[in-house]
Amino acid sequence: MASPLEGAIRRTIGKAMASTFYPATLTRTVADGEGTPWEPAPEVDVEYPCRAIVDSYSAFFQATSLIQAGDVKIIILTDSLAVEPHPSDQVSIRGETYFVINVEADPAQATWTLQARK
Repeated sequence: MASPLEGAIRRTIGKAMASTFYPATLTRTVADGEGTPWEPAPEVDVEYPCRAIVDSYSAFFQATSLIQAGDVKIIILTDSLAVEPHPSDQVSIRGETYFVINVEADPAQATWTLQARK
């Protein structure tokens, strides 16, 4: 029997929250073709649209973890993004660009929470 966390809750959260999240873009740098050991392939940026919000970490959380001052929490709806975020990706939202440090998913796979910094 399938778990209710395997899709139904994710879709419900995605539909309910889509209008409250802002348009954003996840940018990933990838190799353009195949290179050789002595001549790597050129790199290109691939952009993926998504819906996201930016939140801050509490002072307590910063003091008791590896979160640096100035780091932000970016929450992305998984149904709005065609790929899974990775560290070293970039996210642009509301005129700001952030570099992804860490990626976590909630149990229902409805959102990704990214630790990011400018």
